[in-house]
Amino acid sequence: MRALLVTFCLLASALPAVASERAMALLELVGYDVSAAAEEQMFRELPNKVGPDLSPDVSRDWQEAGEGLFQAEDLMETAARAVDTALTPDQIEALAIHYSSETALAITDLEKASQDPSTAKEVEAEQAAWVAGLDDSFRERFEIIFAMMDGMGVVETGTDLALSINFALMSGMAASDALPRSFSEAELLALVEMQRETVSVSVRNSVLESMAYAYRDLSDAELRAYSEFLQTPDARAFYAAIGQATAEVATRDARILGRRLQEMAAEREL
Repeated sequence: MRALLVTFCLLASALPAVASERAMALLELVGYDVSAAAEEQMFRELPNKVGPDLSPDVSRDWQEAGEGLFQAEDLMETAARAVDTALTPDQIEALAIHYSSETALAITDLEKASQDPSTAKEVEAEQAAWVAGLDDSFRERFEIIFAMMDGMGVVETGTDLALSINFALMSGMAASDALPRSFSEAELLALVEMQRETVSVSVRNSVLESMAYAYRDLSDAELRAYSEFLQTPDARAFYAAIGQATAEVATRDARILGRRLQEMAAEREL
């Protein structure tokens, strides 16, 4: 699956809910395990991409402060519980049957290849060169992909994920005195939320290009059929569950990370 990606029911019991093997198998079938691994790697490598806005101390703290956070396994388990909550066993089984078809498996292979963490740099370079060569004749395929993005809810999920990451980064900047003044957590959250519209546009454009590249070898008919499937109620519910779970983990872990970075910075000043 392409994107990045549900609010799961919180149980009254103190014991964690156990996701069904059926839901976990479905997530693996659609390639969410690869997506989750890519998201974890992105988080680990962020300090290297931010540049001088993060002090060397905070860049070093990032790995220690991020211990146990943004983990692929946690994303998978949270998403599986969400899928169990959102869908009935029959719905999960029906989706598994669909995604086990030859065409669906081929599409999933394309998606996995485009987001495999081990080839991320190569794919990024190839995608940029490929997108640069597109012209107006591709407009109709873009419209199909827009519909797919809507069915999967990837812009909303990607925006929530990006804002959570931005909060963690701003917390790190605050910890390294890179901001003009000190900010409370509530103030940082408000500043991050002000970026939502701009971030959403950026995510939309990025996902559009990424999906266009991932599905470049599909025919128009194959792409349209996949888009129509993603508009079905079961598919929408499935991807909504994944998206809300991804946002749940990202929001929680970004706040934990931000607090840890602030605490570690305060300890250095003692």
